Amino acid sequence: MTVLDALGPFTGSICDYFGHRTTTLIGASVMTLSLVLGAFSTQIWQLYLTQGLLYGTGTSLTYFASMTLPSQWFTKNRGLVTGIAISGGGIGGLWISPVVSKLLNNKGFRFTMLVIAAVHLVLLIPAAFLLRSRRETGHQRIMRIKRFGCCEGESLEADGVRKRIIDFAILKDLRFCLLVVSCAFVIAGYFSPFFFITSYAIQHGVNESTAALMVGLMNGSAAVGRIVMGFVLDRIGSINALCISTFATTLTLFFLWMFAKTSTMMIFFSIAYGLCGGAHVSSAISASSAIAGLDRLGSVTGIMYAVMTIGSTIGSPISGVILDTIGHHSDYTGVIVWAGSVMLIASLIQFVLRFVTSRRLFAKI
Repeated sequence: MTVLDALGPFTGSICDYFGHRTTTLIGASVMTLSLVLGAFSTQIWQLYLTQGLLYGTGTSLTYFASMTLPSQWFTKNRGLVTGIAISGGGIGGLWISPVVSKLLNNKGFRFTMLVIAAVHLVLLIPAAFLLRSRRETGHQRIMRIKRFGCCEGESLEADGVRKRIIDFAILKDLRFCLLVVSCAFVIAGYFSPFFFITSYAIQHGVNESTAALMVGLMNGSAAVGRIVMGFVLDRIGSINALCISTFATTLTLFFLWMFAKTSTMMIFFSIAYGLCGGAHVSSAISASSAIAGLDRLGSVTGIMYAVMTIGSTIGSPISGVILDTIGHHSDYTGVIVWAGSVMLIASLIQFVLRFVTSRRLFAKI
């Protein structure tokens, strides 16, 4: 996850320059290769290289290309189609974990890795060929200018974004900076329930199979939340939707997880958290496109995710430290307060973003 996010500015720029199809084909090939190499690993350090570095690189190439493409093709329902596209992450998380677990138990590690590699090859390569960029890529633009010269009012120097590996000019925009910082706080708390809800449920007497189901429910409901919020943000604006989804996620942590002591309440929390938290992803991407435009959306989204790496890297480990020290391995109150607090900070920053963008209370932004 860290490699995926940290490489965002580079892979996003590659996507802007070479196009979505080429970038996704490269990423899918790298992901497949990493799984095959991982299958024959015999040392832990080899898994760090294959499953960590190599797979993270391939995922970064594929993720940012597929995530940013729908915005090029839609205006009226841009949020909805972005939500539908991103919902694939939740759907994938719903089925891949039990499949891998079953294969590991019955067929072993190497066979499982090779099967998942084959799944990547069969599903991702054909999907990559279906992608098509609507707007001119950086490479296409340079080739056109070399053959036919610049159009009226156009200059190669004016398009400096194509001449740099990463374009950090967007960081001069206060709105984007507020968006990026808020997303870093969101991601610092977002993954804690995914990592700890299973052990939390078992700690409160829930059987292991039901406890494991809760992560699947979070993933499944996150897919639904991304689609629903995509529909909503087309009507109220991406920044408004972002504020609502983040604040709603904060409320589920403080008022549902904090008091979830029975399996029914835990399942209810898992569904509610997935719906609200999953909605944040589609809202954040649409907000970045609203602020930065579409021509450099891959690069801009990559910068946003690179900053979010700070939150994703330290957030869940801090939850673990809190559980081990303050919670003495059994009291999850500190974990819930930590996750809820960073989400609350993110909500406050997003409300400032909304105020900076427009002071009209009911404006669609």
